[in-house]
Amino acid sequence: MTLKEITILIADYSDYLVVLVAALSIIRFRKSSFFKVLTTYCLSLASLYTIATILARQGVNNWLVYHLIGVVEIVFAFILYKQLGLKKIWTLIFVTVLILYFADSIYVAISDYNELALNPKAEVYFVNHLGLSGGLLFILILGINFLWTLYKKEEVQEIGKYSIFYITSGITLYAGGAFFVHLYSSIIIDPEMSDDIFFYSWIMVAGLTYFKFILITIGLWYAKDE
Repeated sequence: MTLKEITILIADYSDYLVVLVAALSIIRFRKSSFFKVLTTYCLSLASLYTIATILARQGVNNWLVYHLIGVVEIVFAFILYKQLGLKKIWTLIFVTVLILYFADSIYVAISDYNELALNPKAEVYFVNHLGLSGGLLFILILGINFLWTLYKKEEVQEIGKYSIFYITSGITLYAGGAFFVHLYSSIIIDPEMSDDIFFYSWIMVAGLTYFKFILITIGLWYAKDE
């Protein structure tokens, strides 16, 4: 097996990692509202990724599931950070981001279906790259805002053992890296572009997914001592 084949195999299993994290979040379930939301978030993602994988293996287009995954990421990120304290202006920003996300999804769906109607053999991907990029940017800014506030208040004595620091860092790290990949996804999936560009972009997102859920797992582990 070549290095590239091993890399593809590892990247393929990145989506399954959320299932393990969801199971761990149930085992480590805590009564605080933050961890209740986190557990629901992990279970929602685990369910949607499982459905997406099953559909893909059956040759069914799973674009709608991935659009729903984007909604889950945006909604639960906002709810998680709201448990940690957010000003009211963030609610308005959240609603705006969500409306733009849905608008882009609907636009992409209509455009791609129209293209298929004109040319049944056309290559369409139903990628709402603008809406998804906007959502990831929103999550990234939420994360930076929280981490900066955490730094300024200096209320946490041992940040290396603070569960929420690891969890929010994982979510922020993923959003920051995936934002740039999805921002240029319309170029990446262009049939005229080299397959290597798509491959390395996919590997990057898979790697970020690993980092995200590893950090969340570390956070869940430290939660038992809090």
